[in-house]
Amino acid sequence: MRLFVYSFWAASCLFICGCTADGNAADSDKNFGTVNTSAPLLEDVNGTNYPGASAPSLIIRVGDGEVASGSQVCVPFQAYDFNSLVGFQYTIRWDSTKLKFESVENFGLPGYGPPDFGTRFISRGVLASLWDDQGLEPRSLPQGHKLFDLCFTALGSPGDKTMVRLSNGPTPFEFINNDLVRHRLKYANGTVEIK
Repeated sequence: MRLFVYSFWAASCLFICGCTADGNAADSDKNFGTVNTSAPLLEDVNGTNYPGASAPSLIIRVGDGEVASGSQVCVPFQAYDFNSLVGFQYTIRWDSTKLKFESVENFGLPGYGPPDFGTRFISRGVLASLWDDQGLEPRSLPQGHKLFDLCFTALGSPGDKTMVRLSNGPTPFEFINNDLVRHRLKYANGTVEIK
């Protein structure tokens, strides 16, 4: 039985960060972004894994942040309509000339943590994520629940902006519930502005 289209990234997960034993970030001087809950939602209806308009949907909103060049910023990823899921995968992208990946931290989903991120191509601004509940127990989260924070160091110049966006590849969107029904993904991308 197939749950996911596993990509070559799943075998290349490597993660190093300053985290506490529970997987949350150690205290630091990071700037933490906020989520704009009224940002318009996008949907990749032409992707090869699009389950159709009648499928249930999940919403992920990526936060916005402001940061001085050379400083760190963390953007939150929040979930809405996260109901009875047993697994998912997707890709995150950003402009690697403006932001340098530092860590993924402050996880809000049981069993979701650093090993669930493929960092092989972070120097190109590409990060894959793959999670499944090891016991295939369905997981539901309250509306607006934080999945994690994605942290960067700003490399760009004041006035530079870059999107932190969800992408349907190279690791394609796939979200599966406990009945093995695929969910649609609706999402809002975030922006980091360098001050």
